Amino acid sequence: MLRALLADRFKLVVHKEVRPMPAFALVLARADGRTGPQLRRTDPCVARPGPDARPSAGLRCGGFSVGNGSLKGTGVTMAQLAAELPSATDGRQVIDRTNLTGSFDITLTWNADALHPGAAAVQDTASVFAALQEQLGVKLEPITAPIEVIVVDRAERPAAN
Repeated sequence: MLRALLADRFKLVVHKEVRPMPAFALVLARADGRTGPQLRRTDPCVARPGPDARPSAGLRCGGFSVGNGSLKGTGVTMAQLAAELPSATDGRQVIDRTNLTGSFDITLTWNADALHPGAAAVQDTASVFAALQEQLGVKLEPITAPIEVIVVDRAERPAAN
């Protein structure tokens, strides 16, 4: 309905295309393949009836709780973590290249004001880039990747009511 409204009211015409864009690759930080202390392998979540159907801390299975400078995941995959990370970086897409399979419980805290890989820690809290390495044993490497974008072909001012 929203697409039809935008097309009718603003004469909006768009199309999708794939362009090479800056992105991040999520990779293991350690050569030996070990993960960090806040990345713990867990059993895949299974829906169970009854009072113990929900995971601890009230998080849904395979979901995240995100705050300003914190991310907690229960029963999540590395692909789900990669999909959640753009909100903690500069908005670039993150592509999982860790080759880690299965489900994990994740707890990550960082200084939300330090957005760049070289940013210094403020008040003993690391940037998200440093926190990923120290706490989860993974890191973000800058890459160029084919990313699907929406291109606006035409848009007009709406007519007066």
